[in-house]
Amino acid sequence: MFSVINKVIDKLVYNSVRRSILDWPLDFGVETAVFNNVIGDYHEFGVLEGRSFIRNAKNFLKLLDEKDAKTMNFWAYDSFKGLPETSDPYAPSHFKKGVYAAPQDVFLSNVEKSGIARSQVQVVEGFYDQSLTDQLVAKVFSNRKVAMTYIDCDIYESTVPIFKFLTNGLQVGSVIVIDDWVRHHAHPKHGLQRAFYEWLEENPSIKVNRIALTKRVTFAVYEI
Repeated sequence: MFSVINKVIDKLVYNSVRRSILDWPLDFGVETAVFNNVIGDYHEFGVLEGRSFIRNAKNFLKLLDEKDAKTMNFWAYDSFKGLPETSDPYAPSHFKKGVYAAPQDVFLSNVEKSGIARSQVQVVEGFYDQSLTDQLVAKVFSNRKVAMTYIDCDIYESTVPIFKFLTNGLQVGSVIVIDDWVRHHAHPKHGLQRAFYEWLEENPSIKVNRIALTKRVTFAVYEI
C-alpha cells in the first residue's frame, strides 16, 4: 500500500517539477519584458485550449501597472484545426496533420473563465501561411509593438510565416519564446531552429540574446 502511495506521490512531484521547469522560460520572459518597461502586446501562436495563453496574460496583468495592464492586447493565433503537414524527416512521429486541434469556442470559454477581459483578447483564426497577411501586419503593428511572443507551432512550415509576420512588430526589448526548440533532434537545420536561423540570416539588422533554455528557449531583441 505504501509503495503504491509513494509511486503516486513521486509521479505527482515529478510532473509538478517538470511543468515548473518547462514553464520557467515563459514566466521569465514575462518578467523580463515588464521589468525592462517594454510596452507592447502579447502574441501567442498555437494556443490550443489556452493554458499557456492564460498563464502569460495573467502574469502580465499581475506585474504591469494599472494603466499598462488596461491597454495591453493579447493576440491569439491558431488554425483551431491542428497542425498542417510537414515534410521534415526529423519531425517527431506524432507531429501529424490535424494533431493538437481544439475548437475556438473551447479556447474562448477557458479565457473567459480565467477572468481576462474579452475586450483585450484578439483572435486570428487560420493557418499561418494564409492568415498572417501584409494587411494584418499593418493592422496589428501600426500603433503597438511586441512586448512578448510565444511561438508554439511545432513545425518548420508553420514557423516561417510567423517570423516574417513578426519582423515589423519587434522593438528593442521584445521577448521571443519558442517551444519545441529541442525537437527535430535539436538540429539547427530542421524544425523551428531552421526557421529561426533562416529568419535571422534574412534580417541581419535584428540581433537577439538568448536568456533562457529548457525545452523552450527565450530570446530578447537588443538591436533592430
